[in-house]
Amino acid sequence: QKGRVETQKGRVETQKGRVETRKEILKLIGENPYITASQMASSLQLSVKTIETHLKKLKQDGSIKRVGPTKGGSWFVN
Repeated sequence: QKGRVETQKGRVETQKGRVETRKEILKLIGENPYITASQMASSLQLSVKTIETHLKKLKQDGSIKRVGPTKGGSWFVN
């Protein structure tokens, strides 16, 4: 069905769900720019792979930017 994607854990995520997840990710980054994908996944009860997919899309959209190295760097919300 259009607008529905099944995640790794078998959850069906709608377009609205993806938007809400990305808002939650931005909120977490705003609270802690040094947060890891693993910490986000734990907090949002999603897989690390799902978080990485959302982070990739947020970076492509220009919503966030990674500053510094992969390990030890931080996130910047535009």
